[in-house]
Amino acid sequence: MLTLWLAGSALLLGTLGALLPALVRLRPDRETLTRSEANIAIARERERETKRQLEEGQISDAEYDAARAEIEQSLAFDLDGQSESSFAKRSSPLTAAAISA
Repeated sequence: MLTLWLAGSALLLGTLGALLPALVRLRPDRETLTRSEANIAIARERERETKRQLEEGQISDAEYDAARAEIEQSLAFDLDGQSESSFAKRSSPLTAAAISA
């Protein structure tokens, strides 16, 4: 019976040793974007694509104006009341470690 407990403890310690460094790491290795920055980048890309379609004659001026207004409205909605949390720091690593324990 003691062997079973020792084996189980060894497996548990090995698992925790592998998982805890990733859960407790406070700073991500790569640079992260905030939600606002990501939303702005997406809106700019959509606006460039819409402008390209207008220049190529795929859409009319009225359609371009409507699309641009929709992009602006969507961006305003996304940015309204949004906290400046980054995607990588959405939840606390310590919270995840505590929940999994």
